[in-house]
Amino acid sequence: MLSLVCKDVSAARWFLLLILPLFAVQLIGVAAAPPAFLVVTLLFSALLAFGFLGIDEIQGVEALWCSLPVSRLDVVLARYVTTLLGTVVGLGISWTVGRVAFEWMSRDPQGSTVHIEAPVYASLFFLIAVAAALYLPCYFRWGAGKGLQVFSVIVLGLVVAGAAAGSLLVSLADGAPTLAHLNNPDPLLVAAVEKWIERWSAVVAVAMTVVALLGTCASAALSAWLYETRDC
Repeated sequence: MLSLVCKDVSAARWFLLLILPLFAVQLIGVAAAPPAFLVVTLLFSALLAFGFLGIDEIQGVEALWCSLPVSRLDVVLARYVTTLLGTVVGLGISWTVGRVAFEWMSRDPQGSTVHIEAPVYASLFFLIAVAAALYLPCYFRWGAGKGLQVFSVIVLGLVVAGAAAGSLLVSLADGAPTLAHLNNPDPLLVAAVEKWIERWSAVVAVAMTVVALLGTCASAALSAWLYETRDC
C-alpha cells in the first residue's frame, strides 16, 4: 500500500512543484483578509486531496493497477491515504503561512493579518474528509467521470433535504427567528453564543476530527467492497 502512495507522489511531483509554491504565494497575498484566506486554503487543500485522481485518470493508471500483483483493498487504502495526506499538507501549509504572516505583520502597528485558530482548520478538514468519504465510493464503483455525476446527485439531494429540514424546523419552532431578528440580533444572545464557542470550540474541533476519521474508515470499507464487485 505504501508503495502505491509513493507512486502517487512520484507521479504528481511536477504538479506538486507547481502548485505548492503557488499556494503559498496566494496565501501570502490574502493574508490580511480572513474570508479570502479560508477560501484559498479550502480550494488548494481540496486540489491537493483530489488532484491525484485527475492525474491517474489522465495517465490511465487504473489499468496498470489491475495488472499488478496488489489487492484491490491495497489500492483503495492507498487512495484514501493519499487523499488524507494531500488534505493535511494543504492545511499544514496554510497554518504555517498564517502563523508566519501573523508574527511578521503584527510587528507593524499599522499592519493586520489573518489569525485563524485550530478549530477552523478542523472544520476545513471535516469538510474535505466528508467530501472524500462521499465521492471515493462513487469513484471506485463507477469510475472518475460517472462517479462524479453520482456524487453531484448525492450532494444535491443532501442540500435539498437539509434545506427542507431546516425550513420545517423553523416553521414548527415557537417564536422562530425572522429576517428582522437575524439582521438585528439580540446582543445578549450574540454574547452568549460567542462565550459558548470560546468555551467549547476545542471540544467541537476534536469531535469533528474524530467523526471525519471514522466516516473515512467506513467509506474506505464501502469503497473496498464496491471495488471488489466492479470489473476494471
